[in-house]
Amino acid sequence: MSALSGLLLPWALVPLLIAVIYCDLRMMRIPNILPLLFLGLFAITLPFSEPFAQTLTRVAIAGGVFVLGFIGFAFRLLGGGDVKSLPAILLFVPTALMSHFMLALSAGLILGIAGLTLARLAAKGRQTGWRSLTDTKRFPMGLSFGLAGLALIAWQIQATPLA
Repeated sequence: MSALSGLLLPWALVPLLIAVIYCDLRMMRIPNILPLLFLGLFAITLPFSEPFAQTLTRVAIAGGVFVLGFIGFAFRLLGGGDVKSLPAILLFVPTALMSHFMLALSAGLILGIAGLTLARLAAKGRQTGWRSLTDTKRFPMGLSFGLAGLALIAWQIQATPLA
């Protein structure tokens, strides 16, 4: 990845990750445009990406996650937006940092469950307009996906030397 794309790409991803979190918390759905925007950004940054072999590995991982997610969707374990969003986000995770992302995703799940449980208790019986607070049978996975992506970006930025 070139120095320029290494600096600009995180700032292009941040609003998309925040949008995934917001939409899933607010509406319990991730609009199709968001995974498409991730894919478009990936296509634009592809020439500046990691070496081709590593990019192919990322695409293969994202494809495998999509297939597993599709199976989960068929059994009504995952929503369609979740199935499309996670692989699209994984396209941006460098192969060397895939384990860091998975750790961040696990932390995002734990924090998300704890935070949403507290928020649901605080909002019990009130009309908030936030579907994730009233739909207690489902969990907005976009929250965890977005938090993991933001955590990885923050880690990459702090680990990148300025000079």
